[in-house]
Amino acid sequence: MESPADHSSLTGSTAGLIGGRSEAITGIQPQDSITVPVGIFSEKLGTLEAITKYLKENKELRLYRIATLLKRDPRTVWGAYQSSTQKSPEPFAISPDSLGHAQESLELPLEIFTDRALGMLESLTWYMRERLGMHYTAIAKIIRRDYSTVWTACTRARTKRRSICFAQNQKAQ
Repeated sequence: MESPADHSSLTGSTAGLIGGRSEAITGIQPQDSITVPVGIFSEKLGTLEAITKYLKENKELRLYRIATLLKRDPRTVWGAYQSSTQKSPEPFAISPDSLGHAQESLELPLEIFTDRALGMLESLTWYMRERLGMHYTAIAKIIRRDYSTVWTACTRARTKRRSICFAQNQKAQ
């Protein structure tokens, strides 16, 4: 697996992002996987709004398909998309020139957002911190959020994941 410092080599490869185990984790072949560029996240839009807007406008997916992929209610996805178009009517301009920094061109697998036990921002920050080994300050800069927001979201995700693992271990005994 590539080192967390070399994020530029990870673009477009979900297998590289999660240690080549995407097939075992999600049951989806890496070539079938949809990725989301980390450069879409901004202070203007929430995490679900940014993902929905990107998938609808840039990947040309239908809202129902987006809801299915994210394991969310279609009405929630519709509301997020409507909100995103009001907050940011212009489409995302995703190009290497617009990103400027190698870490901001990082592509994230969509399946990290399907865990319903975690919020969208919690999933994003947990993945970047725990799977990619990034520091909170780097995550905050890349997704354009405050350091304390990133720390809080990641800590909540870690706590929720521990409680889920604990509950599963209790059931197994």
